[in-house]
Amino acid sequence: MNYKVAHRYAKGLFDFTEKSNESTALYSEMKFLLSLLNESTDLKRFFKSPVVDYRKKQTIVKEIFKANSSTFNKFVNLVIQQGRESNLTEIANQFVNLVDDKNEVQKATILSATKLEKSLIDLILKESKFIDNSKPIQITEIIDENLIGGYILRIGDKQIDASIKTKLNKIRGEFDENEYIAKI
Repeated sequence: MNYKVAHRYAKGLFDFTEKSNESTALYSEMKFLLSLLNESTDLKRFFKSPVVDYRKKQTIVKEIFKANSSTFNKFVNLVIQQGRESNLTEIANQFVNLVDDKNEVQKATILSATKLEKSLIDLILKESKFIDNSKPIQITEIIDENLIGGYILRIGDKQIDASIKTKLNKIRGEFDENEYIAKI
């Protein structure tokens, strides 16, 4: 993965779509591309294959993404023509991040032992001092049964750990440090 290459392509596309007012449309299409690449190992292998000719790749991509905008298709064709199709996942991620940054989207991750209801997630976010509720929030939910209960909320480099596992570990540590000796 080449961060600089991906960032250059994503930034070029972002600048172009900002001028042509297509950022929102391309944002959705890039998210769709990311979901396809994350779900299909065959598609990832196809893009990374040096054996498949770039014209063949362009033909197949044209068929796969025929419902997408011409800007999206022209961009993906350009990336393939330049031999950078193996970087498409990172390019799409970079583009999505650029649009999110422009829209001041806050990214939060909630880890919990079970799936949380939306109302509970909303309450957690509302009560968090690290969230600016006037700005959009993108939430990633992760289930981690080792937490036993509670949740861990991560926003940027900040974390709120309200998990049962952490509370039990803290109590265990306090017992280990207890120097009380009973008088017999």
